[in-house]
Amino acid sequence: MMVQGHIMIGAAVYIAAKRYFYGDGWYMAPGIVIESLCVFLGLLLPDVDHPSSTIGKRVKWLSYPVWAFFGHRGITHSFIFPLLIVFAGHYYNIALMQWVALGVILHLLGDFLTPSGIPLLYPLKTSYRAPITIPTNGIGEAVFCLFAFGLALLYAFNI
Repeated sequence: MMVQGHIMIGAAVYIAAKRYFYGDGWYMAPGIVIESLCVFLGLLLPDVDHPSSTIGKRVKWLSYPVWAFFGHRGITHSFIFPLLIVFAGHYYNIALMQWVALGVILHLLGDFLTPSGIPLLYPLKTSYRAPITIPTNGIGEAVFCLFAFGLALLYAFNI
């Protein structure tokens, strides 16, 4: 999934979840801006393993070593990665890391919907994918993401 798709799917799930758990005033919750930024950082973070990705271009000093050691869709696309983020947040007492981990999980959900799938049980090389997939960077991805985002907005604002 391309960065636009990750952001739209992530935003859709985040908005719907906030509405579900916090009700009609979800957008007025304290800290919503910081939480949202952390989720969006998490949405981009797994692709640090690809030097040409949106985040990889900005942190090449990190992207190239991760890519060289693990490859694209390696450890950063497994369930280990969000667990490490949650553990680090707990260990260093940084509560906002849970929102970064949520963004990572939402990124993994997006890539789970692609034909390539994700190696959930890294270091095992088996990739897992949804029974019905959406080709990356095509009209299908754009339509699916817009539809999901639209449904989330309808739900969030009781339209």
